[in-house]
Amino acid sequence: MPKRVDELSLAQLGKLTQGYAAQISAAEHSLRIVSAPFKEKGTILPIQCRKAISTINETNERVQEFCELLNNTSSQPAVFTALRYKLLYVLHLVEDQGSELVGLIDSFCDTCMAPSQYLERREIYESFKTLFQHVSVVAEQTASLDEAAQRQEDYLTLFITE
Repeated sequence: MPKRVDELSLAQLGKLTQGYAAQISAAEHSLRIVSAPFKEKGTILPIQCRKAISTINETNERVQEFCELLNNTSSQPAVFTALRYKLLYVLHLVEDQGSELVGLIDSFCDTCMAPSQYLERREIYESFKTLFQHVSVVAEQTASLDEAAQRQEDYLTLFITE
């Protein structure tokens, strides 16, 4: 199967996908830090809300860049293109959950100086937990995609050379 001139090799694409997955996994640590005040009792300051929103938005930017890479099928080996949908689905879950969380925090921020906002805080923290679950799946799905693509390429190469 001849390669297109601008096509990345599977190894090159694998390095790129692993890099994005690592960035998103690293963002989970920052997300856990900014989620802590919503789990605890006490006052949440507006600056903490803004920091949480900023961290979520930064994570969503990484997710969007990763999606752009996966959607740029003209530079991908055909075996990769066909297998990328599960990972794209998970990335969209991360992005949607992040956007929902930004809305919840933004609404909460108007009244965040009142420590009695327990239900809203709980909803925000539960939303963070869902986001953490989605983020943790990104690395698994990326590794699974890379392995499946390599198996397919090996199979096709074997089939074509026989």
